[in-house]
Amino acid sequence: MTSHDPVQLQVDAYNAHDVEAFLGCYGDDAVIRHGDGRVLMGDKDTMRAAYTQLFAENPDLRAEIPNRLEVGPWVVDEEVVTAGGREMHALVAYEVRDGLIHTAVMLSPDL
Repeated sequence: MTSHDPVQLQVDAYNAHDVEAFLGCYGDDAVIRHGDGRVLMGDKDTMRAAYTQLFAENPDLRAEIPNRLEVGPWVVDEEVVTAGGREMHALVAYEVRDGLIHTAVMLSPDL
């Protein structure tokens, strides 16, 4: 297994709007932060609630990954997310340990 495997699996689950498969790619101690250091989601229960609502409110939500870099335990994706005719660009750095994502750092002016 490479570091990008759980990252790709969570992208696939995101695009399928499968909350449980999505969360299964994250460690129990996973944290999602903004690039400025703010904690956006600090536990899986918060993630579950947020992504359940996001998927329900955006049936056409989809993420494409035009570019991916991998260095050791870090995977950095260029993400283009579309929903409702709108497009958001972001860089997301994922730290993968023991086959699961433990940290995601979102770099986007839209957050």
